[in-house]
Amino acid sequence: MPSKVGVVLTPTADIAELSVMIGIDPVVGTIYFAPGSWKPTVLAHPRAFSPSPQDISPATSARGPGSKIQYTFEDSTTILGLTGAASSTN
Repeated sequence: MPSKVGVVLTPTADIAELSVMIGIDPVVGTIYFAPGSWKPTVLAHPRAFSPSPQDISPATSARGPGSKIQYTFEDSTTILGLTGAASSTN
């Protein structure tokens, strides 16, 4: 599986997802931003999100909304809620 970054714009959140392989194990990071953080043109022309920084809230369930990191190691999957701040600058 090649690494990939995706953005999904919904009425309730703008969602960024990063998928990578570490060895043979997949790692997926999902961050829920405030709705409208990106303009619809981001899908064709990547740009920084706004406002920046933003507080991100953790997911409270594996399949529900919220920011999380999911990884699989030796056929066991772990999902961790992700909290903190995200910034579009260094």
